[in-house]
Amino acid sequence: WGAHDARHDVSFIFQYDKSVQDGIWFPRWSPDWTFGYGYPFFIVYGPLATFVGELFHHFLGLGYEASVKAVLALSILASGLAMYGFVRSWLGRNAGLVAAIAYMTIPYHLVDAYVRAALAESVALIFLPLALWGFRETMRRPRLAAILGAGVAYAAIMWTSNLVAMVFTPGLAVYVIALLWWRIRDERRTAAEGRSSAPSL
Repeated sequence: WGAHDARHDVSFIFQYDKSVQDGIWFPRWSPDWTFGYGYPFFIVYGPLATFVGELFHHFLGLGYEASVKAVLALSILASGLAMYGFVRSWLGRNAGLVAAIAYMTIPYHLVDAYVRAALAESVALIFLPLALWGFRETMRRPRLAAILGAGVAYAAIMWTSNLVAMVFTPGLAVYVIALLWWRIRDERRTAAEGRSSAPSL
């Protein structure tokens, strides 16, 4: 309860649960806010982290506070797995393990969980390495699975935290441009080597 957003997180899941009790699993309107007039909160604020918290509450019977803690714990573990998969795909298993441990224990991530209780930002950190991985695979070997993976990962960031999406997108754009440049450079080098090795007539 002493964390910055802890009470907000509990309130968000409580409001989400009220909509679920009415059969609305993807609500736009929160019924009790604004002095009982309601507010379209889940249009403005990314609902994915709250939705996961509601799954813990609704199906596993966890209380609201325990659901918040479960989502924060899941976000740390899942972000480590995501970073492991991304780094392993191009630097190997050992590098992936080091990157995963570092990503789970960076001060910002720990502050998000233990000081701020920033549920949305903590969950959004899962999808950053997945987006980088998806766009890298799309640029290296364009195929449907890579394109869909990149799109789903980036959409999940936007569905989780508008702020993280806004901060991450410029860096992602630079990353994609760099990947494109490297690919064009490699293709030109391969073409030049092919021409130089071709037998003369």
